[in-house]
Amino acid sequence: MTGIEIVKRISYQSIEAGARPPFGYGFAWPEFASCYTVIMPIPLNFIARWARAIYQRLVRGSPTAIDKAISTSFGRGLQQGLAMGIERGRKIGAAEFEERLLASINKGA
Repeated sequence: MTGIEIVKRISYQSIEAGARPPFGYGFAWPEFASCYTVIMPIPLNFIARWARAIYQRLVRGSPTAIDKAISTSFGRGLQQGLAMGIERGRKIGAAEFEERLLASINKGA
């Protein structure tokens, strides 16, 4: 391996979305198409994230109204889905607790 390949291997890695990065590495940007997150050593991840954002802004231009609407509705959908999941988890947890409580009372009777 050449020196450049070693630097690339050390400085640019990808992990599955939601996974914890190794010590000293930070999130650079998500890869939505592959469900991976690009990670880099901590000072480089900020620089790379900003450089990528500037490059994308130059290539694509500023977001249009439809881009903003899509982003807003996606965020709302995530929030609503999370709230529904939390509420469902509370209901299931309460039902399981009630069943266990009744079972322990019936054992004692």
